[in-house]
Parts: sequence; C-alpha cells; structure tokens
Amino acid sequence: MRKWMPVVLVSLSLFLIVMSVVPVSAATNIGQALGDFIENVVNALRPLLEFLVGEIVPASASAKDIAANIFMSKLLLLVLVFVITWSVVKTIPTLNSNNTIIIIISVIVSMLSVRFLPENFIQTIMLPYTTYGVAITALLPFVIFFFLTQGFGKTGRRLAWILFAVAFLGLYIARIDELGEAAWIYPLAAVAALVMVVFDGTLHKFRENIQLDKAQTAAAGHHRIQLQKELNDVTANYAQHNANYVSAFDPSKKGRTGYLHDVKEIRDRLASLSTT
Repeated sequence: MRKWMPVVLVSLSLFLIVMSVVPVSAATNIGQALGDFIENVVNALRPLLEFLVGEIVPASASAKDIAANIFMSKLLLLVLVFVITWSVVKTIPTLNSNNTIIIIISVIVSMLSVRFLPENFIQTIMLPYTTYGVAITALLPFVIFFFLTQGFGKTGRRLAWILFAVAFLGLYIARIDELGEAAWIYPLAAVAALVMVVFDGTLHKFRENIQLDKAQTAAAGHHRIQLQKELNDVTANYAQHNANYVSAFDPSKKGRTGYLHDVKEIRDRLASLSTT
C-alpha cells in the first residue's frame, strides 16, 4: 500500500494542475462527459443490481431521489452482509477449504437478507448509520483539537478551548438560517469545549496516568522476562554444579539449599510483579 502512495499523490497533483489550467468550458465538457459515462455504466449494470437487491419503484415523480437513496442503501447493505457472512463462513471448519462454497453461501445469505426488506425497514436500518456519520464528522475536529492542545500548558489549553467554543458559537450565530436541523451541533460543540475548560486538569491528569500505567506495564513485562531468564540460568547452573552450587542471593547457602533459596527468591519477585 505504501509504495503506491507516491504514485497516487503525484497523479492527483498532476490532475489538479491540469484541471486548473483547462478553460472553464472545457472543464464543463469533461465533467459532463464523465457524468454521462458513469450514468451509462450504472444503467448497464442496473438489471444485475436490481436482480440482487430488488427493484425500487418510486411512488411518484417527486420520490425518485428517495427511491435512489433506498436503492443505494440496499446495495451497501448487500456488500456489508456479504463481507460479514464471508468472514464467518471462513471460520467454519467443514466449509473454509472450499472458496466456491463460501462465495455461494455468502451471496445467497446476503441476497435473502437484503432483497426482501421493506423500504421502511431500510430507512430504519440506515438511521443509526446516519447518526454514526454525523457523530464521527462532528467529533473528529473536536478530537484533533484535543490532541493539538496537549502540547500546551494548562492556561494555554484552557484559552484554546475557549477560542474553540467562541468560534463554534460565532459560526452558529452567523449561519443559523443555513444550517437547518443540523444547527444544534454547533452549540453542543461549544458546550463540550466549555466542559473541557472546566475539567481540563482532571482530563490531563487522567491521560498522564494512562501513559504512566502503560510505561509501568512495559517495564514490568521487561523485568518479568529478565527474572524468567535468571530462573533458567539458576536451574542450568545447579544442574551443572549440584553440590558445589553457590546461591546468587545468599553465598552462605550452597548446594540444593542454595538452589531452592534462589528459586524461591526469583519466584517471589515474579509474584510481586503479578500483583502490581
């Protein structure tokens, strides 16, 4: 994937440069030709797609857009169910060795799941995904801003969140007539930013504690590996010297007594790591 990224970026850059110097009329013709091509492809595939998900007939001329949205939703659901079914069937021991059977089962299950769904069910199913999309797109700038402010001091972070809240309130006031039903997102984001101002210290300390726990866990894991290695070395050393073995932790203890003392000491340390 990584080796293709430079090619994609260069191609996109060249495309944008070419489009920027192409006359407006030529660009319009290119866009029209591309739109006609896509429409022809869709029309050619429509019989197959309607066979898979069923035909969606608009109730009236004004309902064509709704019918198109439902049709697209059923196609996406078909793909989703197919992928999930494929993943599940591949884990079944008696079926995972035959790709043809996996494909047939996945296609049948996905078609039965989507083709006969009533249109009102489709709209109900799409609602959580729409909510998810709104939540993600609204939350993403908030999350990016959160990590952006982590390099600031306490006062800097609070000032940044106040500016964030003011910016969202300003956008809300300036564009309230254009936003329609989605207008509530802006004041909600502003309130969330003010909450971050109030709880900045608590959240910052919580994040530092998480990072500290991760560091301590990594250190404990490294120490556990070292102790296990020491236990193996002690066992190998005792097997080689037997009665002449000298305890690494108490040189006054020798032989089997010294060996058991060392084993107990190392195992006690391992047990203490497990309880921390």
